[in-house]
Amino acid sequence: MPQQLSRDDLKELLAIALKEYEWLRREIDQRVVARSQLISFIGAMAVLASAVGTILLKDEKQGLSGIFIGGIGAFFVLAVVYWRTSNKSIIRLGAYLEGLESKINTLTVELYGEVTVEWETQRESVRQQSPSWLIRLGSSVLALYRREPMARPTPFNRVGRP
Repeated sequence: MPQQLSRDDLKELLAIALKEYEWLRREIDQRVVARSQLISFIGAMAVLASAVGTILLKDEKQGLSGIFIGGIGAFFVLAVVYWRTSNKSIIRLGAYLEGLESKINTLTVELYGEVTVEWETQRESVRQQSPSWLIRLGSSVLALYRREPMARPTPFNRVGRP
């Protein structure tokens, strides 16, 4: 028969899970900062592109302006792809954190009788209750909304329990 985990063992498991939670939250924060910097850079590029494009069109250098506009268009397409990929990775991290919250809360309820972390779980329930299909569709296209199930941590199983 497997041995039951002691209270100290449970506390150690909780500490490990909380550390993982902290690292993943930090990863999300870093990705959000990077995404915000990208938005600022795109805004600056848009201002620069409009100024240079205006100068090229006024000087009647149609060949150069076409190449310039094409290059700017390609840049913006790549920026949108990066934006969407970044959002999808943030959503995946959030889904994993949601499962990790469940694992942490199982431990904290057993140890202390309290639920301690629930941010991602609550945010997901709000996301799933979006007011209209149009908002959900737009959010899905921008990768701000999760449609499919995502990877989750394995649930916490007490040794010796079914």
